Formats: sequence, C-alpha cells, structure tokens
Amino acid sequence: MEIQSLIKMLNDIGDFYQTMPDKSQAIENMAKHIRAFWDPRMRESMNRYLAEHTEGKSAEGELGEFSLTAYRYMLSHLA
Repeated sequence: MEIQSLIKMLNDIGDFYQTMPDKSQAIENMAKHIRAFWDPRMRESMNRYLAEHTEGKSAEGELGEFSLTAYRYMLSHLA
C-alpha cells in the first residue's frame, strides 16, 4: 500500500477518535484499533516512513498530531 494512502487512512481514523472526550483513552483506543486491524505490512510501511520522517511530514503527506501520537503509543505500548 502506498504511504500516501496510509497517511490519509491514519488521519481519517484519528479524526474519528479525537472526538472522544477523554484524550488519553482516545489515543489508547486508536492505538488498539491500528494494532488490531492494520495488516503488519501496513504498519511496517508506516514504521519505515516514520523512521525517515520522524515528524510525520514529507512531500507524500502529513500525519496529524493526534494520529502521530496514537501511532507512537501503539509502537511503545502494544507492539
């Protein structure tokens, strides 16, 4: 899957979860969603992207702050 599609997908998921009133719980829930429903190849593509673009920004696209936080939470707590 192309990184542009993954960035859009991650931001779309983030748009949903960040509407939750408890931001800590929202980040955890989004991280669990990514871990449960993203294929390992999708996560590996995003991992490579973030290794190269630590701020989640490049010509391919930009991860929102909430999405980036949730993804990093997934990596550090659920991987």
